[in-house]
Amino acid sequence: MDFANYTQFIDRQFGSLLGLGGGATDVLVALIILAIFAVLSRVATFLLEEIIPKFTARTKTTLDDELVKALQRPIQLFVFLTGFAVALHSLEIGTGYFDFFDKVIMIIYILLAAYFLSNIVHALIQWYQNDIAPRTESKLDDILMPFLDKIDRIIIFSLAFLMILDRLGYPITPVLASMGLAGIAVAFAAQETLSNVFGAFSIITDRPFKVGDRIAMSDTDIGDVIDIGVRSTRLMTMDNKIVIYPNAIISKGKIINYSEPDLKVRFTMKVSIGYKEDIERAQKLMTEIAKKTDGVISDPAPQAYVVSLSSYTIDMILHIWVTDYRLEFKVSDMIYREIIRKFAAEKIDIPYPITTILKEKK
Repeated sequence: MDFANYTQFIDRQFGSLLGLGGGATDVLVALIILAIFAVLSRVATFLLEEIIPKFTARTKTTLDDELVKALQRPIQLFVFLTGFAVALHSLEIGTGYFDFFDKVIMIIYILLAAYFLSNIVHALIQWYQNDIAPRTESKLDDILMPFLDKIDRIIIFSLAFLMILDRLGYPITPVLASMGLAGIAVAFAAQETLSNVFGAFSIITDRPFKVGDRIAMSDTDIGDVIDIGVRSTRLMTMDNKIVIYPNAIISKGKIINYSEPDLKVRFTMKVSIGYKEDIERAQKLMTEIAKKTDGVISDPAPQAYVVSLSSYTIDMILHIWVTDYRLEFKVSDMIYREIIRKFAAEKIDIPYPITTILKEKK
């Protein structure tokens, strides 16, 4: 039995039971259907507002709470609209009216689906802001999430508008072409801005660094990240200067992060001795000094190597690991001072170039 025959069957049963005419029976059945679906709508609302939140409140995440909130209003409207459509079809009216009302109801269904989808996306964004964003030190997600919340609504309802035009029989190809041309024009006009915004998305998803990390963008631009914005990222260099990098450049360039995977770092110190000096003795003194210096890691242990022979010196390097990259200058200063003192006490010569000027006698 199809839907039309089923409603006609109900009408006949009510008409014979109550002794009413066809028109009165149709109205009564329609009102009863509306009442039933109104009750169902209230039941669904009660479950989503009173019962289910008691269970979701016990979970650690806020995702289920946000999803329940997102479902409340759309479910209520969906049930009521379905009841209205069923009640309308129980009336014996002309086919032309049915076609008109069916189109109106279908348009409302499309808008309701867009409303439902936008609520779901909004719930996901709210969950990110509540559970994920507080764990990050960057303000970037705090700025981007409200922006995304607005953008997704525009996109969803634009698609719903196109679906409505298609249902009404209007050709949507010219509309899509116009939107495409407009999108291309906007993209060209805001190419740099969009590149920086997408670069910000790349930083959020890939997380190559965070606020507080020390990074190197080049040999000269080394500093601590103090802010990650939608358009750019700011570094505080060692000489207390602010360097602003567009996010598009950061997302494409090479980044050295001194703070990852941890704070320890290895650096190299250079020391030179004369050709007449004891190399093994100099190496031993350098490693012993490094091991006794605060901030130097014992494992891996400091190591000294001969790296080159210049015209008047034997060039050596000292590899040391320190617990925190911020101690690099402090530790190297203490080690260099102690090397100078120890080498002088052990009579190990640190040569320096001497220029002899001969004056010709006339």
